[in-house]
Amino acid sequence: ILNDLLKHLSLAIKTPTLYEVAVIDQLTGLYTKRFFVQEIGQQLRIAHRHGTPFTLILMDIDRFKSVNDTYGHLAGDECLHEVANTIGGGLRRPADILARYGGEEFVVVLPYIENENALYLAEQIRKRVDLQPMQADGNELHVTISIGVSSVTPTDQDDRKDLIAAADIALYEAKNTGRNKVCNAGQLTVHEGSSAAS
Repeated sequence: ILNDLLKHLSLAIKTPTLYEVAVIDQLTGLYTKRFFVQEIGQQLRIAHRHGTPFTLILMDIDRFKSVNDTYGHLAGDECLHEVANTIGGGLRRPADILARYGGEEFVVVLPYIENENALYLAEQIRKRVDLQPMQADGNELHVTISIGVSSVTPTDQDDRKDLIAAADIALYEAKNTGRNKVCNAGQLTVHEGSSAAS
């Protein structure tokens, strides 16, 4: 009976809960987009209540389709995992939230961070990825990321969709002006119809 109980307990520990499946991306080990959407709303409300700055960093692996096309999807998956680890290694504060936004996109929520400091951090993350050789399915790859940064000190008029849209436009700008760079949404106007190019 004790052995059966121990086997059951061991299985229960290894089996992810429904909550973990919903909020943890199984490929990268990062939070999911679903968790990010819930968390950003809550964090914006906290920032509004305390009058503190709030920043979003949106990142996309440059020319990721060519990794899959050249080396296969297994290498692509390993590359995603490596990039996620490299980005995560550049974050130091417990309050920072890194999530897989979708496909080859990642997002970082940075409470209490001014735009200038966020731009510095984004550039450090970009450099980390650029300088880090990625091991994927026995191949050494070199990949880069493009980054969009959006900051706000929230008021009751601010919405998470606006902040995300602004970061997306900045990311689109980084993609369209050479890739492997950081663009700041503070220099851009939010408008409909823009989205990050892959």
